[in-house]
Amino acid sequence: MQDLQVIDRSAFVKAGETIARASLKGQIINVEHNMDRPFEVPIILFKLTALAEGAIVDPQPSILDRLVKISVLDVGRNHPIGGALLLQAMDSQGTYGWEPTKPFKLHRGDALQFVVDGRESFYIAFDGLRKRIDAIRVEATLEGALLTYAPPATKT
Repeated sequence: MQDLQVIDRSAFVKAGETIARASLKGQIINVEHNMDRPFEVPIILFKLTALAEGAIVDPQPSILDRLVKISVLDVGRNHPIGGALLLQAMDSQGTYGWEPTKPFKLHRGDALQFVVDGRESFYIAFDGLRKRIDAIRVEATLEGALLTYAPPATKT
C-alpha cells in the first residue's frame, strides 16, 4: 500500500480542561476530533493553575506538575498511550509540554482521554510559607496540523 503524500498542513488546536483535587482519582479530559481532515499532533501542552478557596493562587507554585499524574488513553482503540506522563516545563507560567515518541494522527471520530489523578495532599511549601491548595485546574491543548493529502493517482 502506497503512503499518501501530504500537500498541506494547516495549524490546528483542540483543548479541554478539568479540576484536579488532592486524592481524587480519575478526573477526565476528553478531546474528540470531528473534522474530515486528519489531525496530526506532535505536542500536547498542559496548563496547570493552582486554586485556593476558588481563587487563583498568586504567586503560582512551581511544583504543580508533581501534584498531579496524567495519563493518556486512545478512546477508540481503548489503548493506553502514555501513563504518568513526564511533563517538560515550557515556561514559568505553569505551561508544561509532552511530546509523544511519534505524533498522533486523529481521524474523524477519534478521541484522546486524559486521566488526571491528584496526589495525596496539596498542602505544600511555596512563597516562603506552607500553604494549602484546594485544587489544580488542568488544561490540555493538542497543537498540530490538519492534513490534506494529494488525491490518489489514477490509472490510465
